[in-house]
Amino acid sequence: MYLAVCLLKEEKFRKIEQMEEYPAVSIGKTKYKKLGYMKKRRLEAYGYLVEAVRLLEGL
Repeated sequence: MYLAVCLLKEEKFRKIEQMEEYPAVSIGKTKYKKLGYMKKRRLEAYGYLVEAVRLLEGL
């Protein structure tokens, strides 16, 4: 999802190095809140999801 958003928004794809900040980030107030289960499943995937939502929502 993050790669697709980067292509649509013409942003440069950047690899996430620091995963420690993402468990504290909530996407519960966005329309993508149903994807929040990824935090429990795979933190790396959740990190890229958060970055995609930031680009889409302008956060």
